Amino acid sequence: MAAKEKDREKTVPLIETELPEQFNELFAEEEVIGCFKGLRDLVIFTDVRMVSIDVMGITGKKKIITTIPYNHICEMTIETPGYIHLDTDMFIQTTSGASMAFSFIKCKSVKAIQSKIAKRMV
Repeated sequence: MAAKEKDREKTVPLIETELPEQFNELFAEEEVIGCFKGLRDLVIFTDVRMVSIDVMGITGKKKIITTIPYNHICEMTIETPGYIHLDTDMFIQTTSGASMAFSFIKCKSVKAIQSKIAKRMV
């Protein structure tokens, strides 16, 4: 439990947004389920994978793009909003041992994302 609380400190709240037009990393047949923007970062959930774009540096030219196919996710935890903590948190562990944490603000599509990931995890 302490690891999840430590991950929460590192997460930047994400707000649902439209997919930027300049983003061309998706395959032609991929369907976007949800797109979320932090201060500078972007997380895109499609029907087959998750794409995380970490914008770095002062100018924002340097980016780390991480793609995780849903069938490589071995554990997923969703923490729903409460009275004080109003955002939805998602913790993901991959088969390679990498972990990611996301915090969604007023997100209506988290259940659809969770469902897609859960179906692909099996």
